[in-house]
Amino acid sequence: MPRFFVSSMLLAVMILTSCYHYNKESTSVPEHLISKEQMIEVLTQIQIAEGKVVLEREKVKDYRLSGKKYTQEICQYYGITPEQLIDNLNYYQDQEDLLVAIYDEVLANLSTLEDGVKIEIEAEKMQIRTDSIYRADSLAKILSDSISFASDTLVINQKN
Repeated sequence: MPRFFVSSMLLAVMILTSCYHYNKESTSVPEHLISKEQMIEVLTQIQIAEGKVVLEREKVKDYRLSGKKYTQEICQYYGITPEQLIDNLNYYQDQEDLLVAIYDEVLANLSTLEDGVKIEIEAEKMQIRTDSIYRADSLAKILSDSISFASDTLVINQKN
């Protein structure tokens, strides 16, 4: 008897959980629907802000720092409220294919930005190397001119 009861309960749980996707309530379209393109921009900026918060936390070892301020500033910039952002995120979560496409674009944007930063860092390194070579050449020229001037002065002094 207990074996039958356990088997029945297990079967009931499996049936109920397998139908979850079909039985869950779908989120209605938000009153202020954020377009896919704008959602990509907003989420890209939020990811950048969250990265900044993580770096700040590590730098000052203050784990109470939060990205809430940045998220509010980003929402304000895009003319939406944090509540509208949450409503839209909930809506897009029900649109799985669309959400995956949005996050693929966000990741592509972040990768492009990362590549741009790497290029800037390399350009700065090249500029530093170029400046160092230029300075070394300048110092060599100054040293050469000084030696030449010193030898010219020595020749003039010997004639006198």
